[in-house]
Amino acid sequence: MNSNNKKQSEDECGSANAISPKQIRKILSKINVGKNDIFYDLGSGHGRVIRTVVKHTKVKNAIGIEDDIDRFCESIRISKKTLTKEQKKRVEFICAKFEKYDFSDATIIYEGHEEDEKEVHMYEEKLKKRKAKIIKMDLPLIGYKPLKCIEIEKRRFYIIQYPFVSMKNKEIEWCAFVNKQNPTFKGISDYYRNVMSNYQIDEYDTRKSLRYMKTLFEKRF
Repeated sequence: MNSNNKKQSEDECGSANAISPKQIRKILSKINVGKNDIFYDLGSGHGRVIRTVVKHTKVKNAIGIEDDIDRFCESIRISKKTLTKEQKKRVEFICAKFEKYDFSDATIIYEGHEEDEKEVHMYEEKLKKRKAKIIKMDLPLIGYKPLKCIEIEKRRFYIIQYPFVSMKNKEIEWCAFVNKQNPTFKGISDYYRNVMSNYQIDEYDTRKSLRYMKTLFEKRF
């Protein structure tokens, strides 16, 4: 495969490839991925995150879980063309709903979707007392303390340590992680509305996301 075709495969875009290889590499450089780590991408799409992880770290295993059959097949197709034999040994793609899959051996997890009400419970159920780092895009888990924020190309990624540290009754402190200038729910809403605008999300879906975020906010603070 020539270099132009290889680059084209890696640059194939779409909703499943919302995070760029540069962003992934920068995140990896900040979390010290080692040879004993097991990395999961929950909702792995075309597999870009998983491929970048095995190319740029010595991670023991990198596993992508994707329930869309077309994206799952595409992740395998691209990986066969772009990974070395050694890299392929450390990669696995699974066609399944990640909520129902046993990822209890994970030490690092990337989950790039909007937070779901059941997400925290899912981690508690799957991981039990095991220590793991959770990577979230755009917002940290609402009401839980992030370790750090990494900003790359005007996009934010939050690293959260599991077991989680609740910030109940520390609303202003949590809000300051997202909007230091206005550490209130209004400040968080303004920030997230701007994020949705940058993604060209329509007004209906934006309002729906903000209402859902407010529900979680009120429950956890």
